[in-house]
This record gives sequence, structure tokens and C-alpha cells, in this order.
Amino acid sequence: HAARARPQLRDLPMLARAAARTAARAASASAAPSRTFVQMRTVPLFAEHVMEVPNMGDSISEGTILEWQKSPGEAVAVDDVLAVIETDKVTVDVRAQHAGVLTEVFAAVDDTVEVGAQLLKIDSDGTATVTAASPAPAAEAA
Repeated sequence: HAARARPQLRDLPMLARAAARTAARAASASAAPSRTFVQMRTVPLFAEHVMEVPNMGDSISEGTILEWQKSPGEAVAVDDVLAVIETDKVTVDVRAQHAGVLTEVFAAVDDTVEVGAQLLKIDSDGTATVTAASPAPAAEAA
């Protein structure tokens, strides 16, 4: 009978791979039957979205509501300007992140609001109850 060759140092990576394959086969044989998971799209349960006061810069922690461009009950589209917030360094337009109806505002004009505080609520399934204010007719030149 032929003598079995002793493993050499150069054979170690091959032996390690073989040992790993053997361990994997043993583990899969004793493991529970495999299951297949299907990733499903997440659908929000509630159609209301609360927007917070946006970050307005590194050293800015609060601002003042200068004006509301939309009123509660008005329809809003994504990127509509809803409010204008002013600080001592910058003036920021707060834009809608969702389409729907502006249902609630949590601050009034001239109120000071902190970054991250709740600012407004949009219902993406709502129906508008207020129409946008139409611009005042221009006075005719005499």
C-alpha cells in the first residue's frame, strides 16, 4: 500500500476551503428547511404626513414664520412653497414634501420655531375645502 503524503504548507488554503465546504454541508443538512422571503412594498397606514422645521444652516437653531403661502384646507402639490421662515442669516422657503391637503399648521405668523419642531400636517388622501386665493384684480389706468 502506498504511503499517504503529508500535507505541505502550500496546501493549507486548499485544506481550509475543503474544511469550510464540509462544515457548510453538515450545517445545511441539519438545518431547518430553507424559506424564501419576498420583499413587499410598504404602504403607509395613515395618509397624514407631519413636516418639521427644516435645517437652515449649521449655526441656525430657530427662525420666525414670515408668512404662510397656503392655508389649512388648501390643496398642495409636491414642491409648493407652504411657508417662509426668516432668520438673522437666511430666509427659507418651506416646500411640500407630499401632495395632498394642508390640514393643520402648528405655528402662526411671527412665531419663533425651532429646527426639528413640528410645523404642519398634510393629508395625502384629503379633499381640499378651501380654494387658493385669487390675485386681486389690477386697477385700470384712468
